[in-house]
Amino acid sequence: EVTFTNEKLGSIQVQKYAAPADDTPFDFTISGTSFENPAPFVLQDPSANVELFSDLKPGTYTITEADLNGWRLADLQISGDLDRGSNINLDTRTATIDLDPDEQIEVTFVNEKLSSIHVVKSATPANNTRFNFTLSSPVLKGSERFNLEDPRSNAKSFSDLWSGVYTITEDELNGWNLADLRISGDTDNDSRIDLDARTATINPVPVA
Repeated sequence: EVTFTNEKLGSIQVQKYAAPADDTPFDFTISGTSFENPAPFVLQDPSANVELFSDLKPGTYTITEADLNGWRLADLQISGDLDRGSNINLDTRTATIDLDPDEQIEVTFVNEKLSSIHVVKSATPANNTRFNFTLSSPVLKGSERFNLEDPRSNAKSFSDLWSGVYTITEDELNGWNLADLRISGDTDNDSRIDLDARTATINPVPVA
């Protein structure tokens, strides 16, 4: 008795979305049942943001995105896996695919560019009086205290920030009045100020 058993081949489509979509190249590797060695590929949103791997034998496949300075992987989704045997790991930027016969699985990597906030203190007179501040956000684990003195050390930058709402509050200081508070560089204009509360509420979006 001779029995021939066939199973239908499947496919994996990898898609990249980036904010902003500025054609930054993201490096990937795919490995698994149909690959002798890990295969590298590159995706760029929007010009070349899809890679299709077809005629794949059923089995386990791993797709990993390389870490890229100034960006974070904000979301990673898998669709088309009928038995839900696949899984994702945002920390390692990896999708592990359980490809069954005749499955067409889609994997979507969503990245966002990190932002920055630059805080500047201007005082009249500029006599190096120390002003204390607090930066807080649901995105941060807690809050951060800092101080500025004009002109000696009148600026501080916070870089590699995830998108979200950030609040910067200046402590009240006896003998001084907050006369002005301005925000620049907010491309979608949804940040706001409150002079009475000495607070700037910032909502940075991924930088272009």
